[in-house]
Amino acid sequence: MNILAVGPHPDDIEFGCAPILIEEVRRGNRVKNLVLSRGEAGSAGTPESREKESRDAATRMGAEIEFLEFAGDCRLEYTPANAFRIAREIRTFQPDIVLAPHFSDNQHPTIRRPDAWFATPAGSLAMEDWKN
Repeated sequence: MNILAVGPHPDDIEFGCAPILIEEVRRGNRVKNLVLSRGEAGSAGTPESREKESRDAATRMGAEIEFLEFAGDCRLEYTPANAFRIAREIRTFQPDIVLAPHFSDNQHPTIRRPDAWFATPAGSLAMEDWKN
């Protein structure tokens, strides 16, 4: 089974679902972490150190990792171009499960935006496209 975990910042995936992903890797499933920024607006660490920490964590979890550039932290926006980039990732990896941030209004705005890409027709079509 392929599991795609999406996080707007380095460490969001690790804090949000690392234990689940580690268990799934142990079960023989393929896990990919898709990080949408390098945490450029963060107050703890540099973008370079945060990216390195996420890469190290992915290695320890047994997961693949990829960073997509969306003009940096706090600039993640729902646009057709960004939706198509996410759709390409979905089509390429062909996940059976996608773990993404919840769209609750209580979330930080940068965390809340990526969920829209999965809750829209573009995200749904990307999933349906390769499943059929």
